[in-house]
Amino acid sequence: QLLLAYARFKNKRLDEALQTLDSISRLNKGSRVGMAADEIKAEIYEEKGQLSTASFIYRGILKDDPNRGRAHWGLGRYFLSTGETEKAIVHMEKTAKLWPKHSASRYNLGVIYLGKDNENLAAAQKWLLEAYRLNKADADVLEQIGLLFERKGKLSEAVKHWQKAAEIKKDAPIATEKLASYAMQLIDTLMEQKKWEEALRKIEKAGRTATDQPKIMLRRGIIYRNLAKYEKGIVDLQGFIAGNPKHALALREVGICYLNLRSMDQAQSYFTRALAEEPSEGVNYAWMAFVLEAKGDLNGARDAWKRAADLIKEPADLERAVRRLASIEQRIKKAEKKEEDK
Repeated sequence: QLLLAYARFKNKRLDEALQTLDSISRLNKGSRVGMAADEIKAEIYEEKGQLSTASFIYRGILKDDPNRGRAHWGLGRYFLSTGETEKAIVHMEKTAKLWPKHSASRYNLGVIYLGKDNENLAAAQKWLLEAYRLNKADADVLEQIGLLFERKGKLSEAVKHWQKAAEIKKDAPIATEKLASYAMQLIDTLMEQKKWEEALRKIEKAGRTATDQPKIMLRRGIIYRNLAKYEKGIVDLQGFIAGNPKHALALREVGICYLNLRSMDQAQSYFTRALAEEPSEGVNYAWMAFVLEAKGDLNGARDAWKRAADLIKEPADLERAVRRLASIEQRIKKAEKKEEDK
């Protein structure tokens, strides 16, 4: 009978469901079955917009049994609708405790705490992450986690979560609005993830204001370089450098384009300029070493790889630098032995 009443409720046959539930409640008053019937009755009154009646029923259930998670959840919803957030928190926290896999109470707690001052961000994070662990594909939860990271000043993380929310739910309102606002951060996130084609599509939709244009040129140039479209990369990067002649990253990227086009003199020129602006960046020395190797200057390449190995911190790049250095030193030794044999 409970299942039948619930099915009628879900099929919007509310009055028929109420008749069945009233009968069950009378026959099973005070039992678990009777309280389950009353909880569904309260939800039906909520559906009908009779919130006060619903809250009265929920209170009666909790008076008989204070450990009814569903009743606490209903009363939490009621207090949330009336703007009594502190009372809502009490009942939703009780719901979460009694109902370990209940995502909605955790989501609402996260939203409530997120709406408070920064001192409550830890509580917001706790509840939103619990909701996320229960359902990693909930776009609403992902949107709120994005807002949490935005509040904490971690825009890259915020953009990642909004991006995922938009992938799951195309019309996710918060994600759509925020991704439009943080278009450049989204492009940077895609570039960090090496999603070059997608980043290029996004960048073509980005704003064309005078303020944005140099940022777009730099990013698009880097994207073209990684897509092996070196001539296009050079055009954008040199356009950016025209207004930013001391920008080490842009100088290095142009050098990489010329290196791949086998224009070694031009590549060396740009790497030299990058090193002048950023002499403590090991990657600059690594790229210069590639050019010197290609030009047959093994001693110069060895010195450059040594500097790269001294300065590089990223493990994979450091391993490559050490490996290349060992290879160059072996080649130099072979060349010296060959000369001695002559």
